[in-house]
Amino acid sequence: MAPDYAFGEPTSGPSGGGGVWRPSPLAAITGAPTARAVYGPVMEIDQGLGYVRDNSRAVMLTTRAGGEPAMSPVTVAVVDDTIIMSTRETAYKVGHLRRNPHTSLCVFPDRWLGRWVQLNCRAEVVSLPEAIDQLVGYYRTLRGEHPDWDDYRRAMVDDRRCIVRFEILSAGPDVAG
Repeated sequence: MAPDYAFGEPTSGPSGGGGVWRPSPLAAITGAPTARAVYGPVMEIDQGLGYVRDNSRAVMLTTRAGGEPAMSPVTVAVVDDTIIMSTRETAYKVGHLRRNPHTSLCVFPDRWLGRWVQLNCRAEVVSLPEAIDQLVGYYRTLRGEHPDWDDYRRAMVDDRRCIVRFEILSAGPDVAG
């Protein structure tokens, strides 16, 4: 029986596909690879990162303790060539990511329909106080300068905000629809 891989990429066939798949880094992360057919071309990671620079809306997929999927609408930004998002330390998604850092982002434009990209990632949760400068960078990237940075920093501490950093492991397909 052929190996059962998590996410992979085609190695032969028309348009790069043909049913022959190389294992991806996700197989090692998840510990329990599953079969997945990927339709459409695989995208370069730099192209996925570039797409996120222009589109901040996403749905993030995490895994609950029992193995069920959990999805959350999120706002992402690219700061220093890394995708990041802000959330509360007490959010369920933070617990899910601390337990299993494998996550996927479906990033799409503000108007919802049209071109979108799936990014399969490894997440890292950065808590306060280390997260404060990254929270400032996140805000600046999405909104520009804040009228009172001291007030912003206090609010981030009061709200128990943290940063999630995403390392892209694979990107694609890039689809319109």
